Amino acid sequence: MPDQKLHEKRRQLNAEVTTVERAPCLKGSLDKLRSQMWPAFLNHASDGCWKLLAEHFPGYQMLLVADKHPVAVGHTVPLAWNQSADGLPDSIEDTLLSAIGCHEAGKPANTLAVLGVFVSADCQGNGLSTLMLTAVKQLANEQGFTSMIVPVRPSSKTRYPLVSMKAYIARKRADGSPFDPTIRYHWKAGATVIKTAPRAMTVIGTVADWENWTEMRFAESGEYIVDGALKPVLIDLASDNGWYEDPFLWMHHFIERKNDQTSVRHRIGN
Repeated sequence: MPDQKLHEKRRQLNAEVTTVERAPCLKGSLDKLRSQMWPAFLNHASDGCWKLLAEHFPGYQMLLVADKHPVAVGHTVPLAWNQSADGLPDSIEDTLLSAIGCHEAGKPANTLAVLGVFVSADCQGNGLSTLMLTAVKQLANEQGFTSMIVPVRPSSKTRYPLVSMKAYIARKRADGSPFDPTIRYHWKAGATVIKTAPRAMTVIGTVADWENWTEMRFAESGEYIVDGALKPVLIDLASDNGWYEDPFLWMHHFIERKNDQTSVRHRIGN
């Protein structure tokens, strides 16, 4: 029944899934969709990392297209993972570099790493995140992977920047479900938390850069609470430097093998 509802939602939206490999003309949409979802300063983190995705793994950069317009993107890479917490990469950039290294060494992948799913700002609330999660799970199934890992950025952690990640993710609602809506979303989809990590992405800039990105004034050195940040940003006037590491947690989705599953369809403008 849930799958039927998702197919009906996609039909109502006239939406289809494609990839950068199938539709290279849509490559420019990747950065645009991602930048809409993040605070300005995060768009200056690991810039080269995101550009390498389409270059090395175009068939794993998924786009949801509605009425010929890209409305969501799913950044994924194939990864060789030993199924242990210690074997997980330390950051998004390390995840990509590990995937590239495995590919170049001819090492078979067994896991799909989903680096991010981003939905257009004007299409929020239409169930597109669920459609994309279903699509990336289907891709993992088609590739023969039994695991999917996601570096989750807890969406409501921005309201509690002084609370540690460990304490924050331990918070529960009255029904026992995770307090954070993003963690809860993956939890409801069957994912489990593997571990927290201190830096999905690192942002370094001058004091002027940070003042421009945040529309704040930093008159003294120290830690500052910034809109959109999960923890304080460190500003050092003497070195003219601002530093921020975006924490995250790894969550694991088990992929059930389905031999009768229809392949992800690819249609642009037909």
